[in-house]
Amino acid sequence: LRQQCSSRLSWGHYLQDITTMKTTTTTSPILKGTPAEMTHNTKMEQSLENSQFYQSFYPDIPPMSSSELLKLQQNQTSNSNNSRKLIVIDVRSEAERAVSMIPGSIPLSAFHNDTSKILQLAPDASVVLYCSAGYRSGLECQRLHQLYPHLKGRVYNLDGIVCYTHASILSQQETNTEAAPKLINPNTNKATNVVHTFGPSWSNVNEQFEAVYFHPLVLLCRIIQVGFMVFVRSVQRFVYTGTRLVMCDLREEAVRTDLYASVNVE
Repeated sequence: LRQQCSSRLSWGHYLQDITTMKTTTTTSPILKGTPAEMTHNTKMEQSLENSQFYQSFYPDIPPMSSSELLKLQQNQTSNSNNSRKLIVIDVRSEAERAVSMIPGSIPLSAFHNDTSKILQLAPDASVVLYCSAGYRSGLECQRLHQLYPHLKGRVYNLDGIVCYTHASILSQQETNTEAAPKLINPNTNKATNVVHTFGPSWSNVNEQFEAVYFHPLVLLCRIIQVGFMVFVRSVQRFVYTGTRLVMCDLREEAVRTDLYASVNVE
């Protein structure tokens, strides 16, 4: 398990970020732990590379790009009948969500607390989870599969809020609109161009957005929390898998017992 956590969280890469950070805000994103001026295309490519890397840890979870999500959101807005066919869930911490969220998204806790919404989901509804780049959201996608088996195949892991900043601007350019950046401050419910990226290695947002992230010491604590969450989710997954195997064995034994009893009766 220690080896798994080490490889999946890339601790050395995270710790390198902590030792190289100077501030808690950035306009020059850090690429691979080294400050560097990045072009628009480089930032977008790096954000996609990060998200694809983290999404690859969850091959059983279908990925979704931010451009795909924007199209689903536009379709939902234009058709009121689709109001229950898309749920977007923010799995980030409260501190990150307080800066900005994707419009229409809800905290993970709110989703778990509203069981009626889960039961009333349309058969073709999609549940999309996101974090900064797809690692934490993928972990929670797996958990949703365990808690709500009927949602399997309909839970998607978004490429993250960082990629969303690029996709939202590209969407505006394609439609020739000059709307405000498509992120919402949940405290004021107004559009904002500030986004919390967790750490500097994920701060390669679009130039029209401002990236903020945790202070080095806070970031270290957050990384430890993520590591602990990986451990807890791994234990839960182990227990869930073991329980299902036991239940299958019990059902098979019950079937064999019934067959044996019926043969004896005959």
